[in-house]
Amino acid sequence: MPVPTTLSIFLAPATIITRHLPRSGNTSQLQCRLPPHRQSIYAFAEASMNIAYQKKWPLYLSTKNTILKKYDGRFKDIFQEVYEAKWKSKFEATGIW
Repeated sequence: MPVPTTLSIFLAPATIITRHLPRSGNTSQLQCRLPPHRQSIYAFAEASMNIAYQKKWPLYLSTKNTILKKYDGRFKDIFQEVYEAKWKSKFEATGIW
């Protein structure tokens, strides 16, 4: 039987994010919320793409984009910008996309 796990992420300035990671079979889900600081979003996008690239996994970004359209839209736009500028050619060259 899977054991619930807690993840704590510490970001500057003094932000703590804790979410449970539910496991189902061989998969797990990570839910992460970051503050709306542009630099934090860029760093999160870079880290996400780097891990996906290292593991040869496709990367998907999902946002609700219904209540906080500007906030969620910022994530989408920054992720797309980082992907196009730095990662698209790498993902395509390895056949991930």
